[in-house]
Amino acid sequence: DITLDDIEIYDLQQYDAGVVAMTEPVTPAPTGVQDVKVKIVNFGYDVLTSATINWEVDGVPQTPFNWSGSIFCLDTSAEITVGTYNFTTGFYSMKFWTTNPSGNPDQNTLNDTLETELVVCGGGMAGTYTIDPSTGDFPTFNDAILMMETCGITAPVVFNVGTATYDESVVVGTVSGASPTNTITFKSATGNAADVVISPAAVPGDYAIVKFENTSHITWQDMTIEGSGLTNARGFYIGTGAD
Repeated sequence: DITLDDIEIYDLQQYDAGVVAMTEPVTPAPTGVQDVKVKIVNFGYDVLTSATINWEVDGVPQTPFNWSGSIFCLDTSAEITVGTYNFTTGFYSMKFWTTNPSGNPDQNTLNDTLETELVVCGGGMAGTYTIDPSTGDFPTFNDAILMMETCGITAPVVFNVGTATYDESVVVGTVSGASPTNTITFKSATGNAADVVISPAAVPGDYAIVKFENTSHITWQDMTIEGSGLTNARGFYIGTGAD
């Protein structure tokens, strides 16, 4: 017997291309001017001989790249350098899409576009940062933690948290470089616990509002953990490998 499941059957178009991967830079990326490279696929049945590769960084259009070459049906190109960009430390939303396959209108625009996120480190984190939805280095706890987990730390790190209610559950995982010397501190910027409230609308299956997993050397001070709108909640959860 033969069983088929989740099979899609569709007609190939004559002119159809799309961006399928950003190959450079990759997370964690260094700061400075970097080549931006992608790969495209010929989804059409004719040989793809040219295409315009459009791209944006954080919603800002960059100069389109006019590619020419030869890609057979359903084949993927080699790396294509579409331009350069001067990256500083932070998070980037990258968007790429093709137009004008072989000089013709694309007959299926649903597969043209790639959107991906990039984290640029420029070395490990060190020193004092702010978490604040309006004016901080990071708008949320989880943005700060993602940067720290991706980039690591090279010295003690302090996060001063601005006055706000934060609708998020927080998970702190493994941080490269954390040690008894290189500690991590989250604290209210005002020193008043009532000014910083972590109050998520929902929590994961372990009910944790703040969870520590495979991590250590963390200080948490002068903040309020609130689960009043939740059926089940744990304020702090010390998970596997945390001490």
